[in-house]
Amino acid sequence: MIIKSVSILSLAIFAAHTQAADLSLSVGMDKGNTGGTAPIGIVLTVTNTSKDALVLPNLDGPAGDAYLTIGLKQTNGDPAFVIDSTIDSTAAGAIAIEAVTIQPSESITLKRQLNTSGLGFWAFADANDARTLRLLDDSVRVSATLTVTRDTLVTGTRGRPFIGTVRSDDSGPAPMLKIIVEDVNNDSQIDCRDLEVLKPLLGKRCSSPGFDRIGDLNRDCSVDIKDIAMTARKLPTGTRCQ
Repeated sequence: MIIKSVSILSLAIFAAHTQAADLSLSVGMDKGNTGGTAPIGIVLTVTNTSKDALVLPNLDGPAGDAYLTIGLKQTNGDPAFVIDSTIDSTAAGAIAIEAVTIQPSESITLKRQLNTSGLGFWAFADANDARTLRLLDDSVRVSATLTVTRDTLVTGTRGRPFIGTVRSDDSGPAPMLKIIVEDVNNDSQIDCRDLEVLKPLLGKRCSSPGFDRIGDLNRDCSVDIKDIAMTARKLPTGTRCQ
């Protein structure tokens, strides 16, 4: 496959004439609630809003010149994060060897996952103090950003290369993800079934056979009465569990 890369001067010209308004980016999720131990499916939709066919690096292939990142913000505007995901592209690499052409009004969808390790969502109570790291039990706004830093012309593609940055926030309000740590079985409600999941795990530590982080609600490497109490406090008033 032959790759043609533009000169720095040509790149500057392309960049000057390519605007983020040429594309729109939106974020969708496979669920609006999570207990924090299950991965969250993310669907990103990139739409060509220009009058021209646009060429993008293949975002599901090797594309060192395109970066796709996710942003999580708490309701107070402070950032949140997960330990790992399949959202972030590699930060460096060779120029892309594959490209995709998007016709006017055409969309492509990209499927990613948040919280692939099941370790939950985290935030700092004080951004300047690493000791204030805490497990998040709140709602977060989910946004995405796509940046293409240079032109990739692959033999056989037709269209105008897109260079620039597009943000999902520019297309509308960011969707909300509600994190309910006490929802142990991730069924979007807190009830006796969550306690039933915890009971056989009680007393187990990270090093114990049969330990499951799904029961370690406060992430202190053990399932104990504190985890039971966290869920019990969130049960609907009047609920009695066996």
